[in-house]
Amino acid sequence: MKKLTLLLLALATAALLVVPAKAATPFTDIQDLDEYTRDNIEYLYNEGIMNGTGDTTFSPDALYTRAMFVTMLGRMEGVDPAAFPDTAFSDVPAGRWDAPYIAWAAGEGIVNGVGNGKFDPTGVITLEQYSAITDRYLGRFNVTIMYDSVGDWPPHVYDLDEAGSYAQAAIEEQVKAGLLSFTYEEGDTAGVYVHPKQQLTRAWIAEWFGDFHFIFNHEDSVQHYTDYAEITTWAEWGE
Repeated sequence: MKKLTLLLLALATAALLVVPAKAATPFTDIQDLDEYTRDNIEYLYNEGIMNGTGDTTFSPDALYTRAMFVTMLGRMEGVDPAAFPDTAFSDVPAGRWDAPYIAWAAGEGIVNGVGNGKFDPTGVITLEQYSAITDRYLGRFNVTIMYDSVGDWPPHVYDLDEAGSYAQAAIEEQVKAGLLSFTYEEGDTAGVYVHPKQQLTRAWIAEWFGDFHFIFNHEDSVQHYTDYAEITTWAEWGE
């Protein structure tokens, strides 16, 4: 069993420490990040899922776009770009670097447009969008994220109603499974805040998608801790 530690500080974002990296990355701008975030960056880099922004830079504070995240999922899927030359979105013409991955994801029902025939590829992905997209990806494979807990868990999500209805169920389940960041008031064991409209950075994506990727791709569980509970999380594959 892969054992992780979730260190929560009052009013600080929750985070998980995932699988040890195969090798160090060439990035010189991640040394000031927490160890669990660095480990996840190294893990995704060595898995070929997430690249840097330059030969030696990762740019952890840079915002992550919708197109970047869909491309990451496509790499995880092993999508052949040549098989998806066109998209139905007017703002993602054929020949763009992200067009094959967006075409694949839209065709599989993993992503939707933003209306008026557009996808908004350069729009920054938000927590609610991330949660809904990863939930749809799991549904494509009939995969359910399972969890078991000991202690005062799961918490109520105080700001769930700030998320769009399309994402609320996914957010709630991913918080229960320890797969989304949240903040909480010191001493309050009843609920947490997820800030569903927050724009996600490259470091956030690496930190939390690293956990998602590991659970999805390994027949193993992760074990982590909050101040109030011990949680074991795994993926269960349906027929």
